[in-house]
Formats: sequence, structure tokens, C-alpha cells
Amino acid sequence: MSESGPKRKKKLTMADLPWLSKLPLNMTQELHCSIFARTLLSHSVFYTWCLMDETLVNELTFKAMELQACSQSDDLFVPLQDAKRVYSVRAGRLRYKREIWTAEAELDELVVPKRSTVRSHEMILEQGDWASTIAMWCHWNYVGRLQTLEVCDLVAFPVENVLQILEGHPQILMMSQGYTKAYSLLAANDSEYASRADLDIPPARVLLAMSVQERSTFSEIMMHGFADGQLDSTVERHFPARRHKLDHKETSQLSGQIAQGKCIVTLGSDFQLLRTVVICVLKISNVDNKVLCQLAEGDGEGSFRPRVVVPATKLREGESTMAAAKRLIHGDLPPLIGNLECGACESSESEMKSKTGIRSVYVKTTYCMHLGTEGNQELRDALGVLNDLGSKDMFDRLEGLHVQSNDRREYIYAWLSHDDFEYLQSPSAGSGLQEWLSEYQIPVCDFI
Repeated sequence: MSESGPKRKKKLTMADLPWLSKLPLNMTQELHCSIFARTLLSHSVFYTWCLMDETLVNELTFKAMELQACSQSDDLFVPLQDAKRVYSVRAGRLRYKREIWTAEAELDELVVPKRSTVRSHEMILEQGDWASTIAMWCHWNYVGRLQTLEVCDLVAFPVENVLQILEGHPQILMMSQGYTKAYSLLAANDSEYASRADLDIPPARVLLAMSVQERSTFSEIMMHGFADGQLDSTVERHFPARRHKLDHKETSQLSGQIAQGKCIVTLGSDFQLLRTVVICVLKISNVDNKVLCQLAEGDGEGSFRPRVVVPATKLREGESTMAAAKRLIHGDLPPLIGNLECGACESSESEMKSKTGIRSVYVKTTYCMHLGTEGNQELRDALGVLNDLGSKDMFDRLEGLHVQSNDRREYIYAWLSHDDFEYLQSPSAGSGLQEWLSEYQIPVCDFI
């Protein structure tokens, strides 16, 4: 329904039906469970809590969840209001817009994206979306406004009620401390998730910001619920979908990847296990519109094998994408002489199945940067910035930049035009590149 359409009356809630209070206690508990358990178990963190202690399913649905109905154009929250409830959208659409922006922290100018597009950005929430989850993790005053676009049906979690219940589950409170800290840091003003602070930061991103040990605990518990032969009557009965069970081999492989910090697992939109890997990519161009690319990597035996890619890295323990970009620039790339300015920051996701058979999402954040040399022609020549002579002369004019990274691995980089990059990635360039690498001489001193 459009914003300008006629308003409809909001739906009834359980509070509008006083006769429900006359039902026997066990029947009332079962009613609450049947209404709210699906929503509760659809969130990765709450699902993990309930796997740790199945009694939480009944406790939280009965004492800490309620229906909330809103009319069109209602404000669910406004700027500066205290965040005291978590919301999940059951039906309808809402619009969120941030209205308060505090002074931005002074960060490294090399990797800070422009925020002009972020400040005018509005978000639309629909069925299945979460809002105000930050209320569960820290004291917070909203910085934006969440308004209904039509009649909406929501599930609300009064945080005070949730915390009272969790006082009887100290092991869950202790396990959640790392998640609380990571969430709070990601919601900070200098985070790429600042624009979502009032809504919901994806659990996968929060887990990736935790230590490997902390996030492994969450992931191991979650995998337990999907392990073959592991059935929990309460969770199984109310889970939103039939779970695809993992056999022993799949569980072992995935557990090993998690323990090594290579990935995390959460619940996907289909309520099955979702493996997530976050990658930071740098697209650095120079004054001649050529891009810094990796040509090859060392094999550990003094030779190099071709690998033509743009610089990229997986996020490490407790690392943001901006921190990963800084690490890549200062630790793995050739010295970048000149003024390095950051332009756009682009995000994309690609999905595929991993070797374990689990659906996997690769979240790629690309920082587009430009290296200026202030018109110094000698410096440009030293950087290997030459006029494009055509692909037939490529290997004669190709100038490699040797790098030994902080972890002692060796790479060869070069400045390439778009056509050169595509040609070197093609099978037809394979033999020529291999021959060029076999003749490449590592300079006595790294110099650009």
C-alpha cells in the first residue's frame, strides 16, 4: 500500500483480548510459544541461547515478548529516545532515516570513504527485519527515526524483561559479553555500520569482530543444532524450517575452518546454516589510470607462480574492513609514494556452496583509491607508469614491483591498464607470463 493511500485500522494484540488471561497457565504458555517462538529462533543469537538452554524458549516467549500493532505514520522511535525494546517486523513496511550525525572521528585519510551518500540514505524495513537490537547490548539513545509506512505488526522484546530472565542463566550472560563488546564497537560513529546503529548489525559481522575463541563458541553451539542426530524437542518443534543436518565429516571440516578464523556461521534467511567470509579489496589507480595489481606470489622455494588479482585480504580476528585496508596498504603492498586518496566504498555479496556443502556468502568491500604524484615525472617513471604500447609489447615493458610482506611471503605487483589486466588473466597470456616470471630478477633493494 502506498504512503498516500487510505489508512487502515491496526490489528488487535493479545492485550486487547482480556479473556486470554483466564486460560490455564500451561495453555497460555503454549499459546505464547506458538506465536513468538518462530521469531525468537530466527535470530542467530537468540537461537544459540535457546540451544544452550531449551527452557529459554518458554521463558522468553512467555515473559519477554509481546505483539505490537502500529497504524500508518506511527513513530516507533525518534531521535534521542532511550532504546529499551528490540523489534522484529511480522508484517508491513517501515522507513528509517538517521537524523543526528555527531562530529566524525579523524581517521586515516587513506581509507575513509566519503559519507555524503550515507547521510541521505533511507532504509526500508520489511517482514523478517530487525530493529533496535542495540538496546539488548548497550545503553543507547536513537539517532534516527523509524516510522511506519502502513499498518504494521511487530514483535517487541522489552529488554528489561529479557535481562531479568537471563539473570537465571549466568553462562549465557558470560558467553554474550564478547558479542556485546563487538556490537558496541561496530555501532561507533567511525564504523562502516554507523548508519545501521539504530537498526540491526548483521550477526555475522558482529561475530567476525569478536576473537576467534569467542566466535567459535557461538558457531560450535549453532552447529550442534544442525549436527546429525542432535534433536531438541522444544527447538525442533518451533524452529521456522526443517533443518538440513550436517554429517560428522561436514561438521568436522566446518569446525576446523571456524577454529582457524577463516569463517563464521550464522542462520541465513532460509533458516539454514550460512557460512560467511568477509573480504577487503583495494582498487588503487594512478595518474595514468592504471591499477595496482598482483602478478604472482612466491612458492616458498625461490620461484613465483602466476596469480593476477587486485590486492585483497580476508578480515582477521576483531578487524573492521577499514582496519584490513590499512593493514594491506602498510604491510603487503609496494611503497605507495604520493598522495593516496580514498574515493568510493563499494560493497557486494556473492553466494556459492562451500566444500562442506553449506551455503556460503562472500562479502566483498572494495575501497577505490587514487595515488597522485603531484606532477613529478621522474617519480611517475620510477613507479613504472608508461604509455600503453599495446598487448604485443606487454612483457617487454612490464615492470614488476617485488614485495616481501610482514608475514615473510613474497609477491610481485605491477601497474596495469584495464586491457593489460584482462589479457594477463586470460589463458593466452599464461606461457608468456610464466616465462617473464622465470627471468624476473629480484632487486637487491626494494625500490620504486
